[in-house]
Amino acid sequence: MDESFKEVLKNFQLPQRGMEDVKAVMLIVLSLVVLVMVIYLIHSAAFRKKGRKVIRKSALTRGLTQQELLIILKAVDARPRIDPMKVLNSLREFQRLFGPLMHDLVERMETDPSARYQLNQIFALRKKLFGEVAYHFGPLSTTLQLPIGQRLTLKFDYHGKSTTATTIVLDVDSAAITVANPSREGQHLRLARDLPVNVLLYRVGDAEYQFNTSVIRSTEPGTQPFLLLAHDLNIQRIQTREFYRLSTRISFNFRRFAWDSQLDNRYLQKEEEKVEEYQGQIHNISAGGMMFTTEAKLDKNDILVFSLQLSPEMTMADLLGKVLNISSLPEREEKFLVHLRFVNIRGKEQDQIIRMILQKKIQDTEEQ
Repeated sequence: MDESFKEVLKNFQLPQRGMEDVKAVMLIVLSLVVLVMVIYLIHSAAFRKKGRKVIRKSALTRGLTQQELLIILKAVDARPRIDPMKVLNSLREFQRLFGPLMHDLVERMETDPSARYQLNQIFALRKKLFGEVAYHFGPLSTTLQLPIGQRLTLKFDYHGKSTTATTIVLDVDSAAITVANPSREGQHLRLARDLPVNVLLYRVGDAEYQFNTSVIRSTEPGTQPFLLLAHDLNIQRIQTREFYRLSTRISFNFRRFAWDSQLDNRYLQKEEEKVEEYQGQIHNISAGGMMFTTEAKLDKNDILVFSLQLSPEMTMADLLGKVLNISSLPEREEKFLVHLRFVNIRGKEQDQIIRMILQKKIQDTEEQ
């Protein structure tokens, strides 16, 4: 190289950076990142504060209670990507907000009363905001409303074994009935497409219904919480009574607290008196009450305390029942036929009885 260029090239050499310079650059970059994060957090906080303000104002105009408002705000805090300003005005946004929570509650409601309570709160809130979310399907002769939250009993073959499971309606449109996918021991059942499913449902104050359908989408890992069922045009009305009754023969013991027209004596059990136990035999039972025979002389409005073991796995303890009617048996004058209404039975226990009755109803239908 020409020696004359060496002096010129010295002016084009990049300066050597020391460790202090590198640290300075990293500090500048880190400061910029922190600044961006702070700006983002401030913006998000302001947006959420504005959203909560809108929700509070909208809740006030819609007449929501403080408890209902807290339900919404708690859900909004847990779902930062949901636009809180649309929740009270859009059913779709409401579904997006509460959807994951609802599926979790459906999973736990069979064993956790608080989960069922929360789920009922959400359904009640949605009804208050958007009206009764229900859909019609079936021919005109058997049009049936299938509301969101409707409990269903499903029967299907799973790995060659007849399986019965309870579920709940999550959504309905013209394409499908979306229900919570049944689970066993905490694991969702994986049902194949076109699998036949028998569905039974009870509508309060109306009747029981039954229809046959099928799975229209396989429950693969990504869609396990959702089970899509096809609509069916042949919906059969099974029972018009408030509760379908199951004939049975079950013996039980009970204690009596006597009704009296005098308030001072009504349902009074004196400490010095020995509590006497009586025997009875149940002839039929429903989720609302039962009919039984007994030799004990009872009066209308008496309160009975008893426990029932309907099966080795199903025992209901400390039930209260009120005597509705008493009649003598013509063939045996010393025995009486008693109609009893359950007083303190829990929803879970009613569901167990309904499930047992519906299973028996399915078996009777198959045998006919």
